[in-house]
Amino acid sequence: MISYHFGGKKSLYNEILAATLNEAHDRFHEIRHSVAPADERLRDFIFAFADLAATQPALPVMVLRAVLSGGLHIDEDLLPRFLELFNLVQGIIDQGVREGTFTDVNSYVTHLSLLGSLVFFFATKQVRELLADSPLPSNVPEVRAFVRDFERTMRRGLAAPTTAPKPA
Repeated sequence: MISYHFGGKKSLYNEILAATLNEAHDRFHEIRHSVAPADERLRDFIFAFADLAATQPALPVMVLRAVLSGGLHIDEDLLPRFLELFNLVQGIIDQGVREGTFTDVNSYVTHLSLLGSLVFFFATKQVRELLADSPLPSNVPEVRAFVRDFERTMRRGLAAPTTAPKPA
């Protein structure tokens, strides 16, 4: 049936990934076109990505699988959707640097840190649940707490340094 309808497992996988990435594209539309300051756009992106990952739990796993396979699962039709995420994050970071609200950072490294952390957190849900139920002491955060703390950490880490007034 898969071969008949989709032409094989790889085509089915690409269809599912495309549908999920198209939903991401739609969810990030407002952020992409927002004129808000960069720190607010970054906050909105983090919360929107977390909401998408929570409602589409296959997305982080598929993204991680695509990356770990060396891009074997990313065909030329899907590549633009992956690049949209990169361009959105890079644009927000570059905007913040231009505004002076973010310190001068490499937007590529920041993109990897931000999306890597979010994708990894959501892709490892089963491991977190296993740790939470184990007798080993652990401080596994709930999703909301992780997203809130992660967002705060990213914004504080990117914040441009303020110059303290010199003592009189």
